[in-house]
Amino acid sequence: MSDTMRRSVPSKAARAVHDVDALAQKLPGLDAARYFDSQADEEYRAALTRWPVMARLMKLAPCETVFSDEVAEPLIAVENAPAASP
Repeated sequence: MSDTMRRSVPSKAARAVHDVDALAQKLPGLDAARYFDSQADEEYRAALTRWPVMARLMKLAPCETVFSDEVAEPLIAVENAPAASP
């Protein structure tokens, strides 16, 4: 195929993952690595609770079970309850 027959396809810019990355693509002087992105942190924490087995396999979470706050609170209450006498 000749060069004249090839259609030049403009390469797309890499899609930003989070807000700070998107802003850094538009503002060349902004260094995304120097800013804390709370959106990324919230998504990371949600993923750990949504897929606990995957998080442990990837060594992103400790080997204990990862629970969301709603599930962990009743379990903590049960663990701290006095033992029933026979």
